[in-house]
Amino acid sequence: AGHAAGLPPVDGRDLLPAIFSGNVSAGRTDSLHLSPNAVLRWPWKLITGPQEYGVWTSPRYPNCSVAANAIAGLGPETCDTRVWDVSIPFAPLETQNKLTWVHDCGYSPGCL
Repeated sequence: AGHAAGLPPVDGRDLLPAIFSGNVSAGRTDSLHLSPNAVLRWPWKLITGPQEYGVWTSPRYPNCSVAANAIAGLGPETCDTRVWDVSIPFAPLETQNKLTWVHDCGYSPGCL
């Protein structure tokens, strides 16, 4: 049905053997590009440059702390507001980075 509608083929992997066997190596073993600045190759994740939302949150996040943080001006705010594919900043860069929880490990060429 997808081909008749002009859609590309489904891009997926059969992970049932990994799920049913509990064998983590039966899943994806090649690299997975997460973003222009991040690649995952289990058990490592290489990150280069600043990353939005680069903080650890509690296992129960989001919770009531989200409202308290927003009222206190601590974020998180959306990091990708666009109009006609043009990024629209909502504050000076330093403030925007604080409110979108930008983190940079500070090491070149990147961090594992």
